[in-house]
Amino acid sequence: MSDPDDLVAELVACGAGSWDQVARTMTLHHYRALQRYWARHPPTHLLIAAWLGIGPKPEPADLGDLLAMFGTAPIR
Repeated sequence: MSDPDDLVAELVACGAGSWDQVARTMTLHHYRALQRYWARHPPTHLLIAAWLGIGPKPEPADLGDLLAMFGTAPIR
């Protein structure tokens, strides 16, 4: 996860506090401790998403992958 906002969003979604509270007080040490804990005890919304087969969509690696996402439909 490279975007700091994504990191804050993950922590807020997992119940670590409000956006402002997480952005102001969370340290990398705290984040790593939470990641270790969640590896053993995943948050409920992640368990349900995994059970339903819902996961992050891979980002296109290059222009060919991006064009393949459109299939045979013409791009205008």
